[in-house]
Amino acid sequence: MALNVGEVRAKFNLVNPKNGQSITLDALVDTGATISVIGRDIAEVIGLKVDSKAVVYLADDSSTEMDKVNTVEIQYKDRATGNPILIGDYGIEPLMGQMVLEGLDLLVDCSRQLITFRPNSPAYTSYKLK
Repeated sequence: MALNVGEVRAKFNLVNPKNGQSITLDALVDTGATISVIGRDIAEVIGLKVDSKAVVYLADDSSTEMDKVNTVEIQYKDRATGNPILIGDYGIEPLMGQMVLEGLDLLVDCSRQLITFRPNSPAYTSYKLK
């Protein structure tokens, strides 16, 4: 698959914390999205159950209601974070948003089309509490 200029993709592992089932995804990394989204087909593969609904505002300023799972473990290399995730239609492209990037302490380099660990915390995540 050819990458679009500035498009960043990465492999993430999603784990259902309730049953331990997991799946590895090639996902689009989107710094403009707050929350992540996967297709209903992916949610079914690992047995995710919808916890609630969310109103989602889209890039064109429209809004829609989507199903939400309150906690999914999302792993990148040796790091993991627990985040909510939206469930979209069957077959949609998986998208990882800002909450995952923050939770895993990742930086996005669009010019090189990759994500990296924050240089001052290469061994594990870091947080500001000030």
